[in-house]
Amino acid sequence: MQRANPTQRWPAILVILWAAACSTGFGALWVYSNTRGDLGQPTAPWPADQPLTLDDDRPTLVLFAHPKCPCTDATLSQLERLQGRYPDRFGIRVVLYEPEQADLTWRSTRLWRRAQRLSEAAVLADPAGRITAAFGAATSGQTGLFAPSGELLFWGGLTSARGHEGDSLGSDAVAEAVQSGLSRSTNAPVFGCTILGSCSSTAHTSEVTGHDAPCCTG
Repeated sequence: MQRANPTQRWPAILVILWAAACSTGFGALWVYSNTRGDLGQPTAPWPADQPLTLDDDRPTLVLFAHPKCPCTDATLSQLERLQGRYPDRFGIRVVLYEPEQADLTWRSTRLWRRAQRLSEAAVLADPAGRITAAFGAATSGQTGLFAPSGELLFWGGLTSARGHEGDSLGSDAVAEAVQSGLSRSTNAPVFGCTILGSCSSTAHTSEVTGHDAPCCTG
């Protein structure tokens, strides 16, 4: 019996190695996209002595974000859709973290620009994350929906994965609460970068709860 030439085996071996590498890469991407962020410890009702104000005739939605988190772009898209479906049904406040002595580049990011384009939304810089910490938020994309009384109606994220737009438990819950004042789901997973602290690695311990959370790039 004639032996196979060893060099003939290399294409098959290379195909197997390529398939294994692709599988590993897709698996890592799936894990990254579906790693939940820290929900934090929400303060309810509305915390006192904050620069944010509640609307007195409709719910107020507060979005907490890190301006350099690429995942939160999808959250803003979800918010734009909600605003388009339910115009004038809820107020919007966007709280964007920045370091204590941040330069102006922190307020010129894509997220800042998109937030400022939201209709009738108040966009606030949050030096050192004081507002974020007062409300108990920990992950970029964290959303709180409050009744005019200050009661917390919903706490969580608006996307179903990191950077993913489309149907999600959080968006559905906000829509239901905006329409009826109540929601069957009062929280949902949040997917994004940690807000407070350094962003030099892919994981970071939240300063709010001490739990590990994915970190932003920047």
